[in-house]
Amino acid sequence: MPNRKAMSGAAAVAVGLALAVSPTATAAATPCPTGSLCAYVLPHYGGEPGVARGDLWDLLRIYEFDNAVSVFNAGTQCSVSIYTGKGYTGARATIPRSSGIPDLTGSAFHKNVASARFC
Repeated sequence: MPNRKAMSGAAAVAVGLALAVSPTATAAATPCPTGSLCAYVLPHYGGEPGVARGDLWDLLRIYEFDNAVSVFNAGTQCSVSIYTGKGYTGARATIPRSSGIPDLTGSAFHKNVASARFC
């Protein structure tokens, strides 16, 4: 069992940094349908995904995006940019195709993936 004190110290360091959200490739993001952006309410793509396709200016109407803890880009042709504001406004992070962000905790996107645009 991991040492709780060490884990909380590592978490504090991560939160204290600039919190660069870096995408990570993984095969664990199933069942995200091909061609979609998926949001999960648990870290590491846990639970049932909320699914979005195309350029969506208001994702907060989808429960999983309004409560996102991890996201995965299952797009087939390009990266996707996610935003903290509706209408492609606010902070932005770009996720390459077949990649995701396994844990949004401590970032501006935690429980707040408000809009997204492919390519």
